[in-house]
Amino acid sequence: MRGQQQIITPVLLTGILIAIIGSVYLWGAPLIEKNRDMALLRDAEDFVLSMNERIKMVANTQGRDAIRVQLPILVKFNEGNNELTFELTTKGSIYSVGRIYFVRNESEIATWGRDDPALVYVDVGELDGAYFHRYTLRYRQLNAPTKAYMIKLVGKSAQVGRGHWIYVEYKGVEEGGNLVKTLIEVRLE
Repeated sequence: MRGQQQIITPVLLTGILIAIIGSVYLWGAPLIEKNRDMALLRDAEDFVLSMNERIKMVANTQGRDAIRVQLPILVKFNEGNNELTFELTTKGSIYSVGRIYFVRNESEIATWGRDDPALVYVDVGELDGAYFHRYTLRYRQLNAPTKAYMIKLVGKSAQVGRGHWIYVEYKGVEEGGNLVKTLIEVRLE
């Protein structure tokens, strides 16, 4: 009888230990994934805002820059809409479903000296238990008393993902009427 107790005790302890580890994993894995998604979304937001700053710097200094896409996102350039979009899907979100702006003035036309030249926002949608995020970086017209100014993105519309490069380069100024456009070439490679 004593020999059976010695065998049963380790078996019971092993069973209890497996049950505890299983329940910790059952509760812990979703929390770990949620934290990973939150970090990814913060990194994506920082990447988009940094991209805006770098494009403005290129426009102001008449220079060029190269930005490596290091996040698992899809970057799309649409010359017709004068915008870059950044898309990713996660199982959780730090944003509510809908559109959230990262600028004070949400209008397509803004005021020179008061508003940012970029309209930056994220559209969030829920799809099959996952969240689709589309960050948009669009340049808009800035009106001054006698002229209007705009950063105009030019180049071939394209899309790239992680591990690729975004090249931005100053290409001059174009004036038409009272609108002054600073041309910035965008290449996705």
